[in-house]
Amino acid sequence: MQYCTKNGYYYEIQKGCAKRISKKKYLTSKNKPKVGNSVMIIVKPYKKNKKVKGIIKRVLTKKQFHSRGHKVELLDGTIGRVL
Repeated sequence: MQYCTKNGYYYEIQKGCAKRISKKKYLTSKNKPKVGNSVMIIVKPYKKNKKVKGIIKRVLTKKQFHSRGHKVELLDGTIGRVL
């Protein structure tokens, strides 16, 4: 869970304690995707910008928030990061 205080500080609650985060992370954080969601992913090598659309079979990233996008596996076996 994330929240903003009256004085403009942003916090994220992890394991029972509040951790201060940046405004950018607060505004652009991506929640953990769920199995069965339809998503667009980018496949390695990321510089080639190959994008694939599909349904999530398995979520490979364990954290609730990830700065570069969660890594997932689609039903067809493709692995990549959620855009």
